[in-house]
Amino acid sequence: MFSWFNRSSRPACVQGRRAINAWLQAAPTKFAQRLRHHIVSKDDRRLLDALFELYLYTLFKRLGFEVTPEPQTSGRSRPDFLLSRDNTPVCYLEATVDHGPQDVRDREDRTRRVLEQVAPHVTIVGESLWVHDVRQGRSWPSGRRFAGRINDWLSGSLVQQVDESGHAREWVEDQASGWAFLLSRRPLKDPQRRLANPFGIVSGPTFWLRQMSLRNEVRRKLDQHRDPSLPIVVAVSFSNPITQPEEDDVVTALQGRLFVNFPIDGHGAPTTRRLEDGLWTSPGRSAATRCPCVLTCMHCLPWALPEVNPVLWAQASCACAALQSHWPLGLRYWADDGTLIRRDQASAATTLGLI
Repeated sequence: MFSWFNRSSRPACVQGRRAINAWLQAAPTKFAQRLRHHIVSKDDRRLLDALFELYLYTLFKRLGFEVTPEPQTSGRSRPDFLLSRDNTPVCYLEATVDHGPQDVRDREDRTRRVLEQVAPHVTIVGESLWVHDVRQGRSWPSGRRFAGRINDWLSGSLVQQVDESGHAREWVEDQASGWAFLLSRRPLKDPQRRLANPFGIVSGPTFWLRQMSLRNEVRRKLDQHRDPSLPIVVAVSFSNPITQPEEDDVVTALQGRLFVNFPIDGHGAPTTRRLEDGLWTSPGRSAATRCPCVLTCMHCLPWALPEVNPVLWAQASCACAALQSHWPLGLRYWADDGTLIRRDQASAATTLGLI
């Protein structure tokens, strides 16, 4: 990608090179050197990762924030940025790029390998387990230990909830590794049958591709920081059209799937409600308090910088009020009554001087 971009005489590429060089010159020396090394790499992923970091750094500087790359924290890990306003820390900013289908295949392969390790140690007869969602952890789990947690759930020693189909469904987590499965139990025709692999369906990564990509990227970043002293805002760039979410996909990923209930007798209007399986609504999850805002960006490519329109998604009671109040670009937030409010004012291209 870089070799073609660097020699192309197309106006969009010329503009992109000028902008990137100007942004690198204005950035702190060590930070700029690291990004430049990745941008000229033959690895397209490293290029896009570095470009997105540079884009965010420049954008927030232009918006009047003080931006500190890789700030010191009390923990071992360092966030990508610390955002401050008038010398007052506001939040940490983490940048991540979803590169598309290969990332999804990698996640599915890791999930399959974990299930294969766990399956032989799960005790279940006359039923199968459906995996509705997956949270991938920061380390590889012990198959026996994780199966022990699932067996505790099956025996009823863990709190269970009932989903819309009347089946018990719950997040079962291996806390040591951070891996978790959203499981439900489904009866078999033969109540005495014991399956060699009790995991009958793994639905999340396959059928909810765009929603899962956003949730997985945010969770992966949050898992790197267990006890942050400030809220974390995760910025996700989608470089592949296959996993670029529409507005409804983002709402579903953050607030949960929309369940429509049609009256059995055919009379009356159908009713709708949100299931509590979103990033901000899943029971027992801390993402809602740790990550009050999510920033989504599409088409952050070196030749398409004027087309990037970041959108900030904020909860109704946002812990990053200073960020929200000084964000003049695309904003989506929920009112107290659950209504999604849309606000679009300035464009990022104008803020960055690209048009």
